[in-house]
Amino acid sequence: MIKKTLLAATASIVLSGCVSTSDIEPVKVDISQVDYSERALVRAWDRLAESAAISAEANLNLSKLANGQAAQQMDERDYMEFVFQSSYIPKGMEVEVDNLEYEGNALSLLMLIAGMSGYTVVLPEYETFVEPHVKINTASKYGSKIKNAKDVYDVIDRTNKDLLDMKIIEGSRLIVVNYLI
Repeated sequence: MIKKTLLAATASIVLSGCVSTSDIEPVKVDISQVDYSERALVRAWDRLAESAAISAEANLNLSKLANGQAAQQMDERDYMEFVFQSSYIPKGMEVEVDNLEYEGNALSLLMLIAGMSGYTVVLPEYETFVEPHVKINTASKYGSKIKNAKDVYDVIDRTNKDLLDMKIIEGSRLIVVNYLI
């Protein structure tokens, strides 16, 4: 029974022409077709970049609107909690940072600041495709507001809020980092 089924399947493949061994004729490409396809590709990339810029601007406007709505709906107790949270410095993070000029990988700077403060940085096991970046200059002649390790942490957090989710766990002296992308 199996032999008959196998024989029938093989015969149908041979009769259908799938087993032909003739060469496939190469496709001829005209130079004008290549030129047109490259122009179309460039035009498509331009449109994609334009759409991305419009989307980023729309997201920025939406977040501004959401922040404004949140501020209008905040009562006095919520506002006082917000002020306390934004001004609170975890134990050990009050270490002063003098004349720090850095541009590069944000996680390297975070590990340096965490080490100065007695904290340990906990990173995910996987790597991200986009490297978090930061540029800080506390020796600026215009009067920097970055004075301690918590201020540097805040700069790293704010400049990479779309790439990183960072939490300080004061009791365990940990800074837990998660990638958002």
